[in-house]
Amino acid sequence: VSAGIEPLMAAEEHEAGADASHATEAAGADQHHGEPDPHIWQSVSNWIMAAKNVRSALATADPANAEVFSANAEAYIAELQKLDVEIFAQANALPAERRVLFTSHDALGYFAARYGFKVAGAALASFTTEASDPSAAQLAELVQAIKAAGVPAVFTENMHSQQVMDQIAREAGISFARELYTDALGEPGSAGETYLKMMRSNSTVIAAALGR
Repeated sequence: VSAGIEPLMAAEEHEAGADASHATEAAGADQHHGEPDPHIWQSVSNWIMAAKNVRSALATADPANAEVFSANAEAYIAELQKLDVEIFAQANALPAERRVLFTSHDALGYFAARYGFKVAGAALASFTTEASDPSAAQLAELVQAIKAAGVPAVFTENMHSQQVMDQIAREAGISFARELYTDALGEPGSAGETYLKMMRSNSTVIAAALGR
């Protein structure tokens, strides 16, 4: 699925926000520099490549239905291309200095690189959803780093508790945005029940929180 997609490493992810404070580094957390970021789907252009790869694999496995696979893939890719344009439009409507992301964990590197955001850091400095919550001392350092970086809002994610991010937002005196879908789709009927809905929801939540 990921063939042809250039992997983003942890250090590269944060280079998207090189002039913003690395809040998790300030807290003394492990940034996993050099470890590949698995969240390739957070860039729609990557997901277009993945769709093409799936189309090719299915056609190879079942040549008799290659035309069906191709037609379905082209229809889906057209929807993805439309979505990509929409996200660019929402991102470009934000002042450059407000395109700063601080989330529960490192999940938006590809999103930031694709759509022109800076990654200031994450409360849980890991690509996984099993990372431990920061200590009280680390929380205090995170809050100070967030203030220094001028982070406009913090975002929680659907696979993480909101408690830590709510506390960080309150202590930093900034907005606490509702959850993003980063590691998993949402429940049926939710704003994140499909990939297209998930990415539209994420982009809309980010644009609304940073545009205030």
